[in-house]
Amino acid sequence: VERATVYLPDLPQSFDGMTVLFVSDLEISGLSSAGEAASLMRRLALLKPDVLILGGDYASGSLMDALNGTRDEAALSAARQRFFSALADFPAPMGKFAVAGEQDAGAAQMEKEMAAGEITLLNNTVGCVSLGGESISIAGLAPQGEGILDYSGLSRSFQKGDCVLAVAHNPAAISAVMTAEAGDSGVWCDLILSGHTHGGQMIVGKHSMLTLSPQETRYPAGWSKESGVFILVSQGVGCEIADLRLGTEAQVHLITLRRGLAL
Repeated sequence: VERATVYLPDLPQSFDGMTVLFVSDLEISGLSSAGEAASLMRRLALLKPDVLILGGDYASGSLMDALNGTRDEAALSAARQRFFSALADFPAPMGKFAVAGEQDAGAAQMEKEMAAGEITLLNNTVGCVSLGGESISIAGLAPQGEGILDYSGLSRSFQKGDCVLAVAHNPAAISAVMTAEAGDSGVWCDLILSGHTHGGQMIVGKHSMLTLSPQETRYPAGWSKESGVFILVSQGVGCEIADLRLGTEAQVHLITLRRGLAL
């Protein structure tokens, strides 16, 4: 569990001290079963976060599937449903939100699977969290597709003084998020949460054994800050293809949001 405190000038006073648990890339497959993923979440419930955010890529094929170029969609769906169902009583009093990754099913299928866990799928849509007459927004971006990314339609629905957490499974979206503008111009979000890269998963020297695009390589893992926006790329929980890591570690993030500028 990686802990961090993030100071946001736009955070409403009512939310000062709010905690967010960010869990990404469970990659349920092979040795990593849905039951083990559910057991992990039961332990993480002891952290008592106010909000739970899931970052996509919940189940993936086994090593043999990868070698054979096959995917058992029914088995992947069953694994996701078992995991999501186990989150029905996860204690996140301000809400449970999620985005989908490239390996996940379409939005309609994911919404159906997540319903059992009372999780809200954000697919280029916005979730609102209200407290004490004030609110913050969680904007979830759809998985990466073909063509140029354009989030201006979403970003213009906000004013630059709004407090917005943007969640994009793939950090390749970050540049497009940063170039989009609020309705009154300027930066439209305060914090970006992402995953997908696994931190490279297996690092030999300065090279990753995973194939990462130039955009993904720009944000391989960890915290950064650009134009006043905090950016987190998680190394995630699971692994791609094989349950092996070298030079990286599995991680989830407990983020405390505070109002104001960092001291």
